[in-house]
Amino acid sequence: MKVSRREYNESGVDLHKLASTVERFFIEEGFVVKVAENHAVAVIQARKGGIFRTLLEMDRGLTVVIEIKNKSVHISMGVAKIMENIDLNQVIHAQDSIFIKIPEALWAYETEHHLWNYMEMFMELGY
Repeated sequence: MKVSRREYNESGVDLHKLASTVERFFIEEGFVVKVAENHAVAVIQARKGGIFRTLLEMDRGLTVVIEIKNKSVHISMGVAKIMENIDLNQVIHAQDSIFIKIPEALWAYETEHHLWNYMEMFMELGY
């Protein structure tokens, strides 16, 4: 799975609400979720629990980085090592290095596809 990136020219997006929407999406899909955020960036890490997590390697999960800058929303999504303590400054400055390039996996592709649609609907409806 490669890192997916998108940029949206949406000036009125509430970062906290968008991060909460992503968190809710993952929880509804059966993931264990960790969130860290400040006024300009949010990092959401999600991993499957139980036997599925063991099969897919325990130390990895889907990671979403949302940044609000220059009146636009920048979102990166991919697989990264689970961070015990998410350091937002480290994520911002070393964003490319946190993501792990792994072979395409159907579960990750499907989850990513649905999450992009979920976030875009959130932004279009102006929540």
